[in-house]
Amino acid sequence: MAYFSTILPFVYYIIFVGLHITLMLGLILEWVREKRTLKNKPGELQIGGLPAVSVIIPAHNESRRINGLLKSLEAQDYPDAEYIFIDDRSQDESAEIISSFIKRNPHLSAKLISLKENPGPNYKQYALTKGIEIATGEFFLFTDADCILPPQWVRGMVARLNNKNTGLAIGPVLKQPGGKGFFHLYQCYEHGIRYVYLAGSNGLGASGGGFGNNLIVKRACLDAVGGYENIPPSPTEDAALISKIRSCSKYKIRAALGKDVHVITLGENTWKTLINQTLRWNNGGLFSPDKVTRINYNFLMITIGMGMSW
Repeated sequence: MAYFSTILPFVYYIIFVGLHITLMLGLILEWVREKRTLKNKPGELQIGGLPAVSVIIPAHNESRRINGLLKSLEAQDYPDAEYIFIDDRSQDESAEIISSFIKRNPHLSAKLISLKENPGPNYKQYALTKGIEIATGEFFLFTDADCILPPQWVRGMVARLNNKNTGLAIGPVLKQPGGKGFFHLYQCYEHGIRYVYLAGSNGLGASGGGFGNNLIVKRACLDAVGGYENIPPSPTEDAALISKIRSCSKYKIRAALGKDVHVITLGENTWKTLINQTLRWNNGGLFSPDKVTRINYNFLMITIGMGMSW
């Protein structure tokens, strides 16, 4: 018994360190690919010129949180972007705030869709489908109404697709502290660590997830898998999209790492909403019909769990 009590912790640590070394290797590989991709001037593709980009933004009762996003959209330095807002059955003033934004920025190409009904089962996924239906861009760039974007965000995310073989790129999303104390700091830490794991897995060729509020995909890439409407309904529509493209197309997936594309989102206000959000993400990954996505999320959960019990 003494032998096992000595050897088991040693084996435990070896496995833990080995998992993180493997993950770090993937992160380094992704960093090298990003540096290679960004050799050209940001936003200018090898295929020539600045492509038209449709930024698609669903909103559901976001009147209290949308002003930061609207200000950051006004500061974008990308000339060929259209902004498509989907007001998804909001009961507050979201639609009025968006309409006012569009009126005071006539130089921007912006549209508002108002949904009166949404059959689900993933309401956000249905809203995104409606936005894509009217989008005119060559690239589709997704974010949420509670996000704050750096000025070079559109240009930077376009630059990550600076290769004809790359069809989709995920970007980092960091949480803004909503106050002091462990609860708010924990959210910031956990969200950042989660992206590091996702980017490392992506670097190893096991793309299984990303943040849907910082994700860009080529129209041609979506067409290759039958369009967005062909993505199976999932609690994590971003992971479903990524797994579909990885498994059913020739296109590569990349993870962005630079500060120029760091998106800031607001944290949850209570443990209940945070736990519900985490369970939704984990359920979408752990029970995905795609094998690689399941492995990716299990790897993530095992690694985090081992770290917490260290």
